[in-house]
Amino acid sequence: MTELFSAMILMTPTTLRGLKRAIVSDGNPIWGKRADWKISLRIGLELGLTPEEHRALLDLRPRFADLCADLDSIGLPATLTHEEFHENNVLFDGRRYVITDWSDCSVAHPFFSMIGTLRPTAYWLKLEEFGAEMMRMRDAYLEPWTKFATRQELLSVFNVAYRLGMANRALSWNEALRSLTEEQIEPYNDSVPGWLQDFLQAEKAQKK
Repeated sequence: MTELFSAMILMTPTTLRGLKRAIVSDGNPIWGKRADWKISLRIGLELGLTPEEHRALLDLRPRFADLCADLDSIGLPATLTHEEFHENNVLFDGRRYVITDWSDCSVAHPFFSMIGTLRPTAYWLKLEEFGAEMMRMRDAYLEPWTKFATRQELLSVFNVAYRLGMANRALSWNEALRSLTEEQIEPYNDSVPGWLQDFLQAEKAQKK
């Protein structure tokens, strides 16, 4: 099913030109230029970023540019990404599969979808996120993309996309929450900061 999903995503290409420019520009809310983003970060509040984490995030701006350049290095097209492709959003009636809940979809790097697949699948099945079972699922997703690059090149870019996908999830959650009232947002207070904390931790682990 993962390989079929990847093949479907492959049918919706656009272009990655401008991705690096967009993600490092002042218009990207990660850099704190929008009031709704600062509210979502909950800096210094419960379930929010600590001031130190916020500073670390801002200091990573040059790193973001480098990571985006890495994503663009093998020329994969941007596609429609689902961001929550997992068992709760796939229906099967005995004849065909139907993928539901496209509310978080975006046009982005095609590998961003996997952060919302591998992690919840590993959690629900009580498996290691980067264990052999999840890596087989990753490899099935990558297979249709071998028309663009070698397996080793895809794996290298996948590792970058997996980390940047965490920041992308934070952006998606911010867009979903920005029009809601404080009362409506409360159950999801940790959504934006939580994904950014995961990104910071992943980047820290990468340096070890």
